[in-house]
Amino acid sequence: MIRTILQSLLAGAALAVIYLAVQIGQGVYMTMKYVPDIAEAYNTVEPAASEVSFGRVESPNQEVCMFIFIVLAGSVLFILGKLGYRRYLKKS
Repeated sequence: MIRTILQSLLAGAALAVIYLAVQIGQGVYMTMKYVPDIAEAYNTVEPAASEVSFGRVESPNQEVCMFIFIVLAGSVLFILGKLGYRRYLKKS
């Protein structure tokens, strides 16, 4: 039982690492492909400087919660897959 729990946590952590790698890769790609438009930026400077936006700043807790959710989802998927595979072997 301990082995299954450790394997499921490892699978969840691997899923979280893959998620982070995809997010970083997407950010790098978007940064490399970004081409600023100087003329358009000059036209939009005045309205942006005179506007004040109200709202809240997202806390880093949201990222931590997302990471924990991904690890737990990976763990649950691993355990369900393992149980399904055992049932499949019993039917064969």
